[in-house]
Amino acid sequence: MSKKIISKKKLLLIILFCVPHMVHAELYDNRFIPLFMPPQSFIDDLPSSFEFDFVITTASEAFATDEKRIGIPEIFGLFDLNTLSTAITQTGKVSPLRSDLRGQKLPYNVNGRIQTQGFFIPYYQQISKHFAFGCSLLFMRSNSRQIFTLNTQEVRNLKPGDIFDIDRARR
Repeated sequence: MSKKIISKKKLLLIILFCVPHMVHAELYDNRFIPLFMPPQSFIDDLPSSFEFDFVITTASEAFATDEKRIGIPEIFGLFDLNTLSTAITQTGKVSPLRSDLRGQKLPYNVNGRIQTQGFFIPYYQQISKHFAFGCSLLFMRSNSRQIFTLNTQEVRNLKPGDIFDIDRARR
């Protein structure tokens, strides 16, 4: 009788420790890198599968909503230093932008590049007719750079040293 109780306790512990790790959702959401789900190459009557795929991406431009080409960092809008300065001031901190430059538009063109290299390993093992085990690992290295250029065509009434001060405030 005591062996049945012990085995039931062990079974309950195994279920408690294993089931939460097997049942979970994955969300691929990244601002710059589209993580497309790779095609699955499962064969119906085979009990397992294992793959090893390389992942390499590079990008320097994207399409805006109006089909114009923009830099990767500009996907969600243009960078305006005055908007950032206002946000810093609203948090109670001192803005790095000079007071005479606040209130006017200071738009930047932001270009850049993002590159990734890595590999993807999916594994699937059928345990019985109704149960299976699967996992996937993604190892990735990513490099990115951004180049900020003040749009001097839209900025008016700048003095000779203003561009240096504006760029220092941005940094």
